[in-house]
Parts: sequence; C-alpha cells; structure tokens
Amino acid sequence: MRTIVVGGTGFIGYHATLELVRRGHELTILGLPPGPAAGTFPESVSLELHNLGSLADRHLDRMLE
Repeated sequence: MRTIVVGGTGFIGYHATLELVRRGHELTILGLPPGPAAGTFPESVSLELHNLGSLADRHLDRMLE
C-alpha cells in the first residue's frame, strides 16, 4: 500500500514510518526542513521536505499518485 506520513521526521512519525516499512508499505514522508541525517530512514522511503501549509494542491496531488 502506498502511504504518506505527515510529520514523518518527528519522534512518533519516525517510529510509525519504520513500522509501516516493516509491514511492506511504500512510503513518502512529508516533514519540515531541515531533513534528518543521512541513513535515518531505509532507502525505500521517499522524503519530501516542505511546509504542508504552503504546498500547492497540485504538489500534494502528485505525492498521492
């Protein structure tokens, strides 16, 4: 299943992300810059660093495709 974790770079989001990866989900994380250190998440996780409130709807639509 394809999943987006909003706030995935925070404490709870980090642990939720690891569990979802373990369960076989295809993940995109949406978090605020600056990003986490390299190697924090598995390579299969896509990381988008943006402020959710300032993203255009079309950008969010692309993330959900």
